[in-house]
Amino acid sequence: MALDDDAYKISVAEDGLVALDYFLCRGKFANRPAPNSLLDLVLLDMRMPHLGGIEVLKELRREPSTRYVLVG
Repeated sequence: MALDDDAYKISVAEDGLVALDYFLCRGKFANRPAPNSLLDLVLLDMRMPHLGGIEVLKELRREPSTRYVLVG
């Protein structure tokens, strides 16, 4: 599900692997712009299929382009 507003875009991923691919521009999201120019805030669920929120957060912190994105 995605909700577009003039100033914001909200994207929801129900799977941790899909969320990580989206944030890191890989897999089917490989052609989208780099996330550091798009992300202001990431909200993670602790319990998601395949990868939970903690695992996704660890991967985001390893990548220079997403290291300083706010996560809640």
